[in-house]
Amino acid sequence: MSSATETTPLIDREPSTRTSTRYIWDILPLALIMLVLDTSMYLSVGPETAIFEEVACSAHYRTGDAVFSMEQRECKIEPVQSEVAFIIAWRQALEIIPGKSPISGQRLSKILLG
Repeated sequence: MSSATETTPLIDREPSTRTSTRYIWDILPLALIMLVLDTSMYLSVGPETAIFEEVACSAHYRTGDAVFSMEQRECKIEPVQSEVAFIIAWRQALEIIPGKSPISGQRLSKILLG
């Protein structure tokens, strides 16, 4: 320490013993795990959207208490798709609340459910 001056580097510039290929093998398993988890999280989006669309389409074409069989192309009209988009937007907005709330999810459910 007595030989250190203001110009002495704080970190030695010696080359690392680890090679760059070693870093790849450290990161690759983590990247694959994240890829699988992210992909599996979105597998339910398609069927879930189809269910929302079917419910909105049934509500749109309902005549009294009777609901008739519809073809898929009949559900692709603007009012039905707007309702589906509205439902999905609200679901996504409400999913964020527990993460952003200063109240924990357990306390929030006790407040809301009584």
